[in-house]
Amino acid sequence: MVAVLVCAEQPVPLELLHRFKSVVLEDSSSITLPKELADCWAGSGGGSGGGEAAVKLHVRWNLTRGQISGPCLTDGRVSDQCSPFHEASLPTGSLYIADLGYFDIEAAMRASAIRELHPHASTNEHGLLH
Repeated sequence: MVAVLVCAEQPVPLELLHRFKSVVLEDSSSITLPKELADCWAGSGGGSGGGEAAVKLHVRWNLTRGQISGPCLTDGRVSDQCSPFHEASLPTGSLYIADLGYFDIEAAMRASAIRELHPHASTNEHGLLH
């Protein structure tokens, strides 16, 4: 089932979505596994889906076409910033939505939208855009 790809023939008929080339949501979920699987699926060693063994499922959903990519499986300790989709580029004019765990200031500064919003954007001591 994880290899199935769903994609609509026509774009979703919602006016808001049509303002963007694509609208992509990305997220992941971690599942704690029995510690005997730690050699196969390394966890983070902590709680909340960490444990000695865990698997993380990464998913991307393109709302403009209903296309779902994934889930891609990684060790539970893999950071969201290292998502298997990290290198997949989106078309110019796309809206990308993900939680703070995916935020990469260097990638954001390379994005033309950030430069257009504020050509002299920089980060503070906490790595937050200002």
